[in-house]
Amino acid sequence: MILVCYLIVNIACVLAFFAWPGKRLHALEILTYWLFGSLLIQNYYAFLHINFKLIVINEALGPALAHFMNRTVMQPLIVVGVLPYYAASGTIGRKAAVLACCAGLLTGLEWLADWVGILEHKGWDGWLTAAFWLVALGLTVLCRRTFGRKLIREVKRNEF
Repeated sequence: MILVCYLIVNIACVLAFFAWPGKRLHALEILTYWLFGSLLIQNYYAFLHINFKLIVINEALGPALAHFMNRTVMQPLIVVGVLPYYAASGTIGRKAAVLACCAGLLTGLEWLADWVGILEHKGWDGWLTAAFWLVALGLTVLCRRTFGRKLIREVKRNEF
């Protein structure tokens, strides 16, 4: 049952992401940031599960697939989806608020996964998860700045 619920939520996130107007991201940027965010998220869960043993992922097929969908689809989509809002925010305070809200959402989703039994935190501090999400979002913003500038420079250079 958990797998079906998470499947519906992940499909809804994908449809909402691609149907949402005003993204102003190039398709290559979306792919790059999605892969970058997915890499950060995969490494985060690998370190916590394999190296530090702070997370136990439920090995039953349904919860394991739900966790896999979350970390490869929904969480990277949220990370990529916050980038246009971050760029549209004018002041530093608004940008910090956007990142804090997104980190809070991602922390809440991880707490929800713990609550429904997809994974179990052992010795988990909520601030540690929120700190990871803030750092991951900051790195994604930095990736967007560097890659976005390179992409714009290449597009302008190759115009006819």
